[in-house]
Amino acid sequence: MPYDWKIELDSVDITDKVARFEIDADLAQYCRELTVEIADPAFYAGLDFATIPAAPALEVFTMTASTWVSQGKYFMERPALSSDINQDIINGLWGRGETARLGAPFAPRVSKMWDQDTSFFAICAEMCALAGLTWDDSQAAIDDFYIFAYTYQVENAYPVDVLSELAELAGALLTCDRLGRVLIRAIDYAPAAAAVTITDADWAAIQEAPEWPDFGNRVRIIPAGSLASYNVQVYAPSVCLPADGTSRAKIYAQVTDADGNPLDGGVVAWQTDASAAGLLYATSNTLETVMPPRRSRPTTSTGSPWPCRRPRSSGFTLMPTTPAAITCWWAATA
Repeated sequence: MPYDWKIELDSVDITDKVARFEIDADLAQYCRELTVEIADPAFYAGLDFATIPAAPALEVFTMTASTWVSQGKYFMERPALSSDINQDIINGLWGRGETARLGAPFAPRVSKMWDQDTSFFAICAEMCALAGLTWDDSQAAIDDFYIFAYTYQVENAYPVDVLSELAELAGALLTCDRLGRVLIRAIDYAPAAAAVTITDADWAAIQEAPEWPDFGNRVRIIPAGSLASYNVQVYAPSVCLPADGTSRAKIYAQVTDADGNPLDGGVVAWQTDASAAGLLYATSNTLETVMPPRRSRPTTSTGSPWPCRRPRSSGFTLMPTTPAAITCWWAATA
C-alpha cells in the first residue's frame, strides 16, 4: 500500500522544498499546529512573516493507497527554530489550523453580559460567527443547556475563552478536527474501551513520553533545616521592672520555620514562672513591622539610607502584680 505526502503554499506544490513536517494535534487543544522545515534557503528567504495572515496559506495532504486526504489548512504565522547539539538554525515555519481564529491574534475580544435567555449552542454559534467560523449543533457531543438572562458575563475575553469556560461547566472540552471545525467533546472519565486500536503495520515509529496531571500523586521533598517545625527566639529589652506596681515591659518572640524564614500570622502562647509578675495576654500573633530609617549610612553603599524591616515578631506586655523587685523567667511555645 503506497504512502505519500505533499504540502501546498497558496495552492502551489512546494513538497520538493520541504525537508520534513510535523502536525501536533491534542484533544485538549482548540487548534492543530504545523511545523515545516524548509530545505531550500533561497525559497525560505522569500517568505513573508511581517504581517498577520488573513487566511490559511498552507495545506498538508497525505496519501493512502491512491487517495489524497487533506490534513487541514494552516496559517503561516512565524519562523520556526531548528536546534541540535551543534547549532540553532531558523529554517522552518510554524502555524496553526483554521480554528486559531477563535483566539489571539485573529479574534476580537468580547465584553458582554447576556441579558436575554439563551443557550450554550446559541453562544457557540455567536462566538464562531464573530471569529469567521461556521457552527452546527452536530459539532457538539453534549446536550444543549439553558443560560438564563444575567447569569453569564465575560470581560475582555477571546471567543475561545468563552467556549472553553462554558464547555468546562458541562464536563466537556473545546477541540477541533483535521477539517478545521470547532468541536465540543465530553470528557470520558471512565472509558470502557479504547477509542482507536493501533497495529504495528500502521506505524513506522512510535515515541512515548509520560505526562503527569496536576492532580496526580507527588513526592514530597523536605528541605534541609531544623528538625523542629518552628523555632522561637525570645528577646526582652528590659530584664528588670521598677517596683511601682504599674510599669510594663514588652517581650518579643521571633518565630521562624524549619528553614529559618520568619513566620507571619503565627500564634504564640505565653507563660511565666515569675510569682510577682503577670502577663497581660495569654497569646499574641506574629506580624511584620517596619523600622524607621537608620541614621547611619550602610557601609556597602554611598546612597541615602533606606527603611529596613524588622523580622516578624510577637510582642507581649509583662505587668508586675506586686511592688517588688523581681527577676522574671518566661517561656514561649508556638
